[in-house]
Amino acid sequence: FNNIMKKPLTKAQKKATDFINRPPLRFSKEWEEKQPVEEVSLPQICSEIGDPMPDGTIYAGISPDTQKPMYSTPANAPIPLSFNDIYYYEKIYTLNNKGGFRIPSKNELNVLFLNKSKGALKNTFNTRANENLYWSSTRVNRAEAWMEDFQSGVSKSGLVFLPAFLRCIRD
Repeated sequence: FNNIMKKPLTKAQKKATDFINRPPLRFSKEWEEKQPVEEVSLPQICSEIGDPMPDGTIYAGISPDTQKPMYSTPANAPIPLSFNDIYYYEKIYTLNNKGGFRIPSKNELNVLFLNKSKGALKNTFNTRANENLYWSSTRVNRAEAWMEDFQSGVSKSGLVFLPAFLRCIRD
């Protein structure tokens, strides 16, 4: 046992390990306090996928996980985020918009992909090459999570330190 030596980590493995173990992105307390907070009523059930709601969300379809109507934010997070940072963005967005926003599961993200061209959802997702990956909340393991390519619809695992886009939803 004592004669067995551990292999040193490669540069890429060390970088990934350091990134996974770092604290999440934090905004200053002053920035958080200055963000506008508006009263928003909960969405109503719509008949057509892509219908805009009075609160600014867009009806995106039925969640395959909860069997409830799903409502999408009208836009992506402003910049691509690592998987570790998407939860902080979700928290800030929910606080500022008075609603239970969350990160879609792998299955819910696929519903968003399938409905991306309907109604008010049309042209709100990035589909250009190298700018078309979206995070889901579904983890593969500690170092990877599921993401979906919004150009091809292919779901794949991605390292949690890679940047990708985020679209929050709520029931």
